[in-house]
Amino acid sequence: GCLRPQRAVIDQKNSAHRVHPFQSQSSRECTRGKLSSMTGGGDAIRGSAVAEAPETFPWGRGDWLVNQSYNPDDEPPLTPCACSHFGHKCRSLMLLDTTTLNQQRNFFDGHADIWLFGYGSLIWKADFDYLERRPAAITGWARRFWQGSHDHRGTPEAPGRVATLIRAEGAVCHGMAYRITPEVLAPLDVREKNGYLREKVTLTFLDEAGNPDADQAPSEGLIYLASEDNPAFLGDAPLADIAQQIAQAHGPSGPNSAYLLNLAQALRELGTEDAHIFALEAQLQRYQ
Repeated sequence: GCLRPQRAVIDQKNSAHRVHPFQSQSSRECTRGKLSSMTGGGDAIRGSAVAEAPETFPWGRGDWLVNQSYNPDDEPPLTPCACSHFGHKCRSLMLLDTTTLNQQRNFFDGHADIWLFGYGSLIWKADFDYLERRPAAITGWARRFWQGSHDHRGTPEAPGRVATLIRAEGAVCHGMAYRITPEVLAPLDVREKNGYLREKVTLTFLDEAGNPDADQAPSEGLIYLASEDNPAFLGDAPLADIAQQIAQAHGPSGPNSAYLLNLAQALRELGTEDAHIFALEAQLQRYQ
């Protein structure tokens, strides 16, 4: 199989190919057949072996990695990865942790409170203190089960799939907005550490009928976004395949299927439609 490192293990000459904050999608693809010195039998990877890789070797070392003490001469263990969307089985290294990077992304520094928009588990699992919550929506984004979950709803060996957002012109994504104090972000950064980054968006608040609230102006707020350039991103696949992966995955936070079913129920309670989520829910029934 090929190697799909999810931690940076490159030499200095490759650092010039970094883009912020993650490598480009094209460079994420496993360089199968080009890393023969790095493959096979669970062998450890050393920095010297990686230096033989093409200069577009994915997941550049970047200052955004949380483990700043990581030494490329160390021998991190290899674990199997279920990234079958590449058409072959890969093996992955340690996972990216975005906690430290997110704590540097202070879009609302000095604010006494911040609006946080939840579009996935944050809708139905608000295990944090908040001052107020309101149904809200963001435009130009669509919800997709394209992000891998190695730490909550799956494992490094068998990742689950959870929600992220993709750009979609004209789309409206409904969810729940929470007004929080800045200190609430620290534990949320840990909760969302597997590839999610704080991003700033414009929130439209909704009334009880689900329409824009004429009495409250739109407000800037935060989302946690897992973009296609993060190492845990799985991307699109046939709905039946995504549903089967969700049905089989289980992690420290519970079954992956419960995440999907809870999200679908929460969206119904908000009175909103989401074709992707409800189609996945229907497909999941085949594997229950």
